[in-house]
Amino acid sequence: MKNYDVTIDEAFTEDNAAAVLIKIYNDYIEANIYLDKNLINVLMDFIDKNTNKTEAGNSANSSVFWSRQDEVVYILIGEDDQSWDISLVADETLLKNIKSGIKAM
Repeated sequence: MKNYDVTIDEAFTEDNAAAVLIKIYNDYIEANIYLDKNLINVLMDFIDKNTNKTEAGNSANSSVFWSRQDEVVYILIGEDDQSWDISLVADETLLKNIKSGIKAM
């Protein structure tokens, strides 16, 4: 599985609400996910394996859906988690890096 790098920065949503920008990238792709700060706990519940599926964030004017099956993580960008337009497949290391980046802010 191809590894991704992650950066976390302060940002704003389209509605000017405080947010974090989760940038997931490698040599072949970059996804910028804007997460309203009010939704950080929703994503953290997913990262901490309290749930296997959640909706949190916005990318490319679409919703971001997070799901896991076994130890494989799917980040689905699109209208819903069944008819998405973009998919990233990663392992749990990506989620650990996202969590560390958010906590370091």
